[in-house]
Amino acid sequence: MASVLQKSGIFHGFRRQSAGSVDEARAQYLLGVTTLLVGVFCFTGANSLLTTWLIIQAGNFSFPAAAIGLLTSLYFCGFIAGCLFGGKLVARVGHIRSFAGFAALATIVTLLHSVVADAVFWIALRFISGFSHAMLQMTAESWLNAVSSNETRSRTFSIYRIVDLTSVTIAQFGIMLGDQNGGYLVFALIAVSICLSLLPLTLSGSTGPAQITNAKIDVRKLFAMAPMAAAAALGFGFVSGGFWGLAPVFLGTFDYGTDTVAIFLGIAIVGGALSQWPIGRLSDRIDRRLVMMFCAATAIAAAMLLTFGAEMRPFLLAGAFLFGASFMPLYALAVSHANDSADAQSFVSVAGALLLCFGVGAVLGPVVFSTAMGLFGGGTLFIGIALVLLCLIAFGVWRRYAKATLSEDEKDEFVFLAQASQATPEALHLDPRAEEYTESGEATANETNDEPIPASA
Repeated sequence: MASVLQKSGIFHGFRRQSAGSVDEARAQYLLGVTTLLVGVFCFTGANSLLTTWLIIQAGNFSFPAAAIGLLTSLYFCGFIAGCLFGGKLVARVGHIRSFAGFAALATIVTLLHSVVADAVFWIALRFISGFSHAMLQMTAESWLNAVSSNETRSRTFSIYRIVDLTSVTIAQFGIMLGDQNGGYLVFALIAVSICLSLLPLTLSGSTGPAQITNAKIDVRKLFAMAPMAAAAALGFGFVSGGFWGLAPVFLGTFDYGTDTVAIFLGIAIVGGALSQWPIGRLSDRIDRRLVMMFCAATAIAAAMLLTFGAEMRPFLLAGAFLFGASFMPLYALAVSHANDSADAQSFVSVAGALLLCFGVGAVLGPVVFSTAMGLFGGGTLFIGIALVLLCLIAFGVWRRYAKATLSEDEKDEFVFLAQASQATPEALHLDPRAEEYTESGEATANETNDEPIPASA
């Protein structure tokens, strides 16, 4: 990890310092970022694997379709609660203690799933799991933001997203071990991985930042300023919650095993990662709303391929790649579209409102889709997804007539976002587009903040 950070040019910002302080600054920065990224790699992959594995196990235990949907919905309820109310807790007890405490709680919750196979019990555990993961993610992201300067923030953000994406992709293949020991081995490996995330953070000499930065979330302003961005974030959450929460159930309908589930999800993630850059660059040159509609239309085509060609494995995997490549950039496009109309001081609050819209959609989507699958069969998942995306296209057509297209000079640059489901409001401060917000708002925040700042952990 250290050599990767060295070669990435991430220390460019330290060249302005005197020669005597450069080495010390680099060493401190390298220690802080490396330990954080190792922790992020461990707990992010573990959480992703747990989400997929629980859905598979719920199907094995014949949980009702509505209960399977609630497993994903309650996770996102807990995640949103953590994002909205967890900052004060971290500020009170410190980053290291918060991270250690919630990593321990996440480990306990993971192992409890293997003790009692009850739908109601698992649904309650998923809320706790979502809250715990939000706290872990928020703590790590605020910490990364604190150790990054304006000169290094963009590179830190990029490497953070690469680590996040790599971890989630690799973790999907852990479900191939599920046939051994009745699935307990997978729960044990997830618990071990979460515990491993503690070691680099608690045993290093790095200290956490003083406090979590509170971001105001203004949903009303978002809808007034960029309604297409709000609709895209809501629709993305709706579809994303259904896809990640119910894709294993969909594949089980066609009698595919855990190896195919892992490959299917892995291919979708890789497709989303590969398409972000070209789609983002295209959206910098033409109307982003048009690009969002194109992505939605392509995702509909992929959904139809998955619905009617799922019985043939080549079509299934091709559909997974096409769906990931077209659907997953939608959230990053929504953030960029909203930011085109936002001033520097509004970026964090607007992006926070987008995250809340995503969360609302992610809570509702699994419940609606699982209910439909219970009524019409598990193979109808992508028909429902196509209908949601069709509504987004219709809304986009109306908005194109209601508001003129921005010129290329009026747009902000597209930024790669791996997954909204792994983002918290603290990631918004790490986003390089927040640099102007940080610079212009820092003095105001210092003048108006009357609360004592706790000592670092």
